[in-house]
Amino acid sequence: MRLLSFIAVLFLAVSPSNAYQQKKPADSKHDIASPAPPAPPELTVIGQQQVGSTEKATKPNSNPQDWQEWVRPTTLVSIVLAGAAIWAGCIALKTLKTLKIQARAGLKAAIAAKMTAQAVINSERAWITVDISWCPGYPGPHFVDNMTNITIRWSCLNAGHTPALILEKRFKLQFLPLPTIPQLDDGIDSIDHETQSLAADREVYGEVGTQSTAPLPLVIYGVVKYTDVFESDKIRESYFAYTVTPMGNLERLPGYPEYNKYT
Repeated sequence: MRLLSFIAVLFLAVSPSNAYQQKKPADSKHDIASPAPPAPPELTVIGQQQVGSTEKATKPNSNPQDWQEWVRPTTLVSIVLAGAAIWAGCIALKTLKTLKIQARAGLKAAIAAKMTAQAVINSERAWITVDISWCPGYPGPHFVDNMTNITIRWSCLNAGHTPALILEKRFKLQFLPLPTIPQLDDGIDSIDHETQSLAADREVYGEVGTQSTAPLPLVIYGVVKYTDVFESDKIRESYFAYTVTPMGNLERLPGYPEYNKYT
């Protein structure tokens, strides 16, 4: 198709000059007087379109107009605003990064301060330890009517540096094996709700008796609940557990950390 268009354009370009050459012998007498016919304008073939030489000469003049479009005041303002927006975005990102670093540093400082404060509280607060022994007059378990009767003496010592307020004492007698976590909410053999104030390095005593049909060895365990002056709304607990051996001795129960913990 392009070849046919090219041939047609060549034919149109050549045909006027041939007609003039055929007419020239008949009009030879008027050659001197007759002016030469104007030459046809050059045609440039672009694809299937024809562009005159005058249009081809004026087309490059459009580039300066494009530059004039770019340097218009409105265009320059748009470029400046776009650059300012990019600059502001970069500053915002840098600021956010700085704030994030500062937030992390602040969090670490807060955690460190809390740990320091907690360490100070732990070093100065009240710590109640519980110990039990056989009550005077009852140097071991005694058996009456197939029942194992035990009477013990408990002691609470404030090993801390500030006073404590004892709220409750619970005791339970149970045979092995024990549950993993102390079960002191039901089946309590003895519970004492007497409130007692205990100064630092001071000790209080008490007695409690219980019985069971289970044979030895048995386990006596319990908990003492109290508060301190630093966090009066927080209940602290001291657990204890002793086993009664077949020989009638009291020994700390091994292998059960939940039964010998302090909070």
